[in-house]
Amino acid sequence: MPRNRTLAALLGLCAGLAACEDTSTAPELAPADAANPQAAALRWSTTRLSIGNGLATDVNNQGQVVGYHSTNQGTRAFLWSNGTLQNLGTLGGGDSRAFAVNETGQVVGQSTRADGLWHAFLWQNGTMQDLGALNADVSVATDIDNQGRVVGYTEVIGAQTRAFLWQNGQMKRPGNLIGYSTANAIDSKGRIVGAFGARLSPRAYRWEGGAITDLGTLSGSNGAAALATAGGRIVGWSTIHTGAQRAFLWENGSMTGLGTLASGNSSANGINAFGQIVGWSQQPDSQPHAFIWRDGVMSDIAVGEAMDINRDGWIVGRGSISFPVLWRETTDPPPPAGSITVGSSYFLSDRNWTTDPAVDTVAVGTTVTWTWTSGPAVPHTVQSVGTPSFPSSGSLGGIGVTYRVTFNRAGAYQYNCARHPGNMFGRVVVR
Repeated sequence: MPRNRTLAALLGLCAGLAACEDTSTAPELAPADAANPQAAALRWSTTRLSIGNGLATDVNNQGQVVGYHSTNQGTRAFLWSNGTLQNLGTLGGGDSRAFAVNETGQVVGQSTRADGLWHAFLWQNGTMQDLGALNADVSVATDIDNQGRVVGYTEVIGAQTRAFLWQNGQMKRPGNLIGYSTANAIDSKGRIVGAFGARLSPRAYRWEGGAITDLGTLSGSNGAAALATAGGRIVGWSTIHTGAQRAFLWENGSMTGLGTLASGNSSANGINAFGQIVGWSQQPDSQPHAFIWRDGVMSDIAVGEAMDINRDGWIVGRGSISFPVLWRETTDPPPPAGSITVGSSYFLSDRNWTTDPAVDTVAVGTTVTWTWTSGPAVPHTVQSVGTPSFPSSGSLGGIGVTYRVTFNRAGAYQYNCARHPGNMFGRVVVR
């Protein structure tokens, strides 16, 4: 579903994030109370879309997800559909990132060329097309509507950033939008939203037929950045009088702050046709948490950042260890405890997404499985520490490698990676 992505990520500045199965973002759950019909409450299931670091940036109403992830060849734009992930290639360079997909499956983003410069691309029917840069050094395509119109911006390195609109095979500047500007999203009526003014203190705008509307701020002085639009409603972030950043919804000429989950900053990144909004908000643990805002209430999804939501409520973004993920509400029980991911620098419980320590509570007689998602060049061990103990593994590496232990005695078993004991550790509680 067309919308924009985080501004800092767009001109080659985003860092990659790791991994493809349904896991739960809820805490370790007690057995459901059969006498309590409310025990089967809604929760958010998490599907990891890649075994590489990355970010899921957009989802359309067909359930197609785009984003980027790390591979052995570099960072690659991807298209995920029906459980299958497809790398989209590059414009001749080593890296690419996808930022938006429309309802016909056209994808836009940015890629390095053979000369190392980042250029906006349009991918369709298996082919990636360079959209150019309008005499600038680099460019990025941030959104595409269902008519194939593309928006984004170009930059002369170290100098000016300017919005663009690409249609009918030509890239041009939106009329009357001069100076610093970004085009971050376009809706079905051709209305463009983004940021303009001063680079360090931008303001949100809407462009329509050459007319520019300054969307204002939430009482702050440092401006705002509009990120997404749906049916004339616009979301993004703005500063308030204290200088803190807050998610906003703008409609009918009025900007409303959406608040935060607890304290700190927040930003709205995506909105669907039903007015449901997603983004991120800081929690007291200082970590960003993905949120959904609906019916006037902001709710926590999981540690991470939500980037977009489609009409079915599918939410995409990044998880607690920066996995590209898909979140969906479900009443299904979480996966059974005892499945643990061994990543490039972490242990992760697939049941509850606890990490370092990864904590699993299992019944006596359960076989616990550790599965490697890092290649052989990054070996790890499962080393039992203290008492009670269990047999430790050797040094293992390779995607899909597993190590299994059956726990036949109750106790709290500690373990770590012998090679990285300070930042890779976990606990299996056997009852």
